[in-house]
Amino acid sequence: FIELVSNGGDVTIKLNDNKLTLANTSKSYLFVDNEKGLAVQNNKLLLTKGDFLVGQTGWNDINISNATEIIIHKRSVWL
Repeated sequence: FIELVSNGGDVTIKLNDNKLTLANTSKSYLFVDNEKGLAVQNNKLLLTKGDFLVGQTGWNDINISNATEIIIHKRSVWL
């Protein structure tokens, strides 16, 4: 999932050829869970436009606009 601080307004995240826009965010932390298809800020769901992001094996290009303090968390399980 992705954790970031919005500058307020729309935040756009591009991963390779996929684009996700989070509408009308406020200036605070928000979380995007691509596996669950959720974007949350201040315990409220955000309106989204586009597809939730799926990374490729290997190198991925990511671009995030209108946000700071970006942290990308990887969840993995090995059996």
